[in-house]
Amino acid sequence: MSLSKQTILVTGGCGYIGSHTVLRLLENGYKVVVVDNLSNSSYESLRRVYKLYGITASTSSSPAYNDAILPLETLIPFFQVDILDRAGLVKVFEAHPEISAVIHFAGRKAVGESGRIPLDYYNVNIAGTVNLLQVMEDFSVRKIVFSSSATVYGNPPHIPIPEESPIVASMSPYGRTKVFLEHIIKDQCVASAVKQQEYQKEINGHSNGHDTSKNYEWSAILLRYFNPAGAHPSGIMGEDPQGIPNNLMPFLAQVAVGNLEKLSVFGNDYPTKDGTCIRRLGPGSRCRFEQD
Repeated sequence: MSLSKQTILVTGGCGYIGSHTVLRLLENGYKVVVVDNLSNSSYESLRRVYKLYGITASTSSSPAYNDAILPLETLIPFFQVDILDRAGLVKVFEAHPEISAVIHFAGRKAVGESGRIPLDYYNVNIAGTVNLLQVMEDFSVRKIVFSSSATVYGNPPHIPIPEESPIVASMSPYGRTKVFLEHIIKDQCVASAVKQQEYQKEINGHSNGHDTSKNYEWSAILLRYFNPAGAHPSGIMGEDPQGIPNNLMPFLAQVAVGNLEKLSVFGNDYPTKDGTCIRRLGPGSRCRFEQD
């Protein structure tokens, strides 16, 4: 079922993958609402999304760009809300009852840092996501694309990694949060399917006076990214983290412009796992809804 012209909530929408996904959603005719606490991102990302959307709109006759005349604040409603703030999330869904699905990027993401402050990672990534899932259930929004990680595969015996490879206990707190969250989301999907079956049995036995349109079943997709890299072809939008970067490409860029002294290379394990171009991740997140 296509969700075109419907509204998607993007958590972490000012971040690297999130902002590219917001742009691709707009380009394909979706309405978008963004939640981000701006702890490792900037509202400037949405200004760049708005600029790129307007540039393309000026040369396109597609109805997907009809909203390009709208001001940024109207085109992309933004809420500076932490996913740990349940009341704040409730206000987002109350303000936009038309939200049909969620793409969830928000959370902490640095493997090394997670070893130094594991409690923060478990709190933000796990408790924050459970908060989000509970609020979604309260508002009957039961479609989610979750930004997981290839770290859930550990050190697999086969390369390339088949999708069917088992997930394992990760070596980092960050990776473990992704493993736990995959299980949590899967458990919710299973429980909701059972609830839907029970409801169907109930209305089949008592058809009069029952609302047959209710659907309690969750639909979830888990995207296991490798290290994202790259930028928009225009060069207007790429990875722009706050503070010292945790990913290779923005770190190299900081060294190149003189903001950081050097790039240290540890060991000689050069044939490491590949990255994934950011221009593939945005469309991928959007296409998952259209395949549902």
